[in-house]
Amino acid sequence: MLKPRKEFICWFTGFWEGEGCLYLKYKGNGKFSSPRLTVTQNGERGKQVCNLIGNIWGCGHISKQRYRNDQYAPSYRWDLSSLKDVIQVIKSMLPHCRCRRKELEEKLGVIASIISRSPIWTSTLDIKLNKLFSCGLTDAEIGRRMGRSTSSILHRRISLGIYRVGPLKEKPVDWTHDEIILLKDHYGQEPIKGLMARLSRSYNAITHKAHSLGLKAKKEVMKSYV
Repeated sequence: MLKPRKEFICWFTGFWEGEGCLYLKYKGNGKFSSPRLTVTQNGERGKQVCNLIGNIWGCGHISKQRYRNDQYAPSYRWDLSSLKDVIQVIKSMLPHCRCRRKELEEKLGVIASIISRSPIWTSTLDIKLNKLFSCGLTDAEIGRRMGRSTSSILHRRISLGIYRVGPLKEKPVDWTHDEIILLKDHYGQEPIKGLMARLSRSYNAITHKAHSLGLKAKKEVMKSYV
């Protein structure tokens, strides 16, 4: 993220108050997902405005939406969803905000209370994520080691441009005593999908471990994985 000049921040604040939106996304279970700061414009000139905003802030992405009726020009939206960047933009806007200052302060307070329970991503955590991912660990395994959800790991590495090249080569992770007990109690009694969710491990990891322990499952239970 870049640091724009004060003149641009003043202009952007006024422009966002009239044309922008800030909302907090929640998952189906009511758990906070991420904040979204957006500006939407129509037509070719709108596209230029969104590109200008994205280039000067140095973050966010531009999306295009077409309407079924061809007589309407397509709309373009500058969308910022990085938690750290959204907070910085809001703090830059607050001193210059007039009409929607209360809205920004309230939502910034909500975000602050949430990240106090879920630490914000730092450069140190990003380096650790990249290192673990380069070792061949899955998102679920990285999440267990970093104390974060699988979706949090997935979204963060995509935002950093970290992708896996070629087929996944899983690096064996030591099984804990509690995991082995859980596997013995439930293997063959419930679908493999349930065990995958409980243990945050792949199908191959579970079946290989069960085989090494001499555990057997009924064919109909195994078929329920598909």
